[in-house]
Amino acid sequence: MAVFEYKGLDKVGKAVAGVVDADSAKAARLRLRRQGVFPTDINEQRKGGGIRGSGLNIEIDVEQYLQWVSARDISVLTRQLATLLGASVPMAETLTALVEQTEKNKLKVVLSEIKDKVSEGTPLADALGAHPRIFNELYVHMVRAGERSGALSAVLQRLANFAENQVKLQGKVLGALIYPALMGLIGMAILFGLFVFVVPKMRGLIEDYGGEEGLPFLTQVVFLLGDTLTSFWIIPVVVVLAASAFGFRWWTRNAGKKQWHRFLLWVSLIGNLN
Repeated sequence: MAVFEYKGLDKVGKAVAGVVDADSAKAARLRLRRQGVFPTDINEQRKGGGIRGSGLNIEIDVEQYLQWVSARDISVLTRQLATLLGASVPMAETLTALVEQTEKNKLKVVLSEIKDKVSEGTPLADALGAHPRIFNELYVHMVRAGERSGALSAVLQRLANFAENQVKLQGKVLGALIYPALMGLIGMAILFGLFVFVVPKMRGLIEDYGGEEGLPFLTQVVFLLGDTLTSFWIIPVVVVLAASAFGFRWWTRNAGKKQWHRFLLWVSLIGNLN
C-alpha cells in the first residue's frame, strides 16, 4: 500500500491538503471522495521523501524536508496509542486513526509505513525499529517487551508518562539555559565589536604616541586578534563551522556518543550529578 499526498477542496470549498494511504491513485481519489474531499492533485510519496520525479523534472518539497518530529509529538502519539489499545481497539484501526489525526506529513508517512508492516504481520516493535531517528532503542525494546508479555497497553502507558515527563524536563532545562545563552551571545557580540571597532582606534592612538614597542604581551595578543578579525574574518567563521559540523557528525555516531557519555561521567562535579 502506497502513501499519496493530496490537495483538494472540502464540501464547503475550502482548500485542504494531507496524506492518504491507498493501493493506487484511483483508490486514493475514491477514498477521499467518500470522506467529502474533492482532490485536485495527488502525488505518490516515495520513501525518503523530499524529492520526486526523474531527469530534469524534479520537484523539491522544502516544507517536508524542514519538518522534524519532536519529543512532544512522540509523547502525544504514545498517549493516543496507549489509550486506544487500552480501550480494546484493534491495532489496525488504532494505527489508521493515528495516521488520520497526525498533522505533520512526515509523521503521517512514517505511521502509514508502520501500519502497512503491521497489517502484513510484522510485530509493532520491528515496524517501529525501522525508524530509529524517531523511535529510539529504549522505545522499541519497551514495546517489544510489552508485545511478548501481553501487556502492551500498560507498557505504552508507562512510555507515555516517561515521554511527558521528559518533555517537561526538557522545557525546564531550556528555560533555565535561555538567559545564560542569551548573555553569552551578547557578550560575544560585544567582544567582537571591541576587537573590530575599538581596538583599531586604540592602536592608532598608540602608534601616534611612539609605536607598539615595549607594550605588554597581552596587549600585543589583543592587537593580533583585532587584526585577524578585521582582515581575515573568514578564517574564524570557517573554523567554527567546520568544528561544529565535525562535532555533530562525531556525536551522532554510537562511538562518539559513548565517548561523550564517558567524558560526562568522568568530570568530577557533572559526573556525580549524572
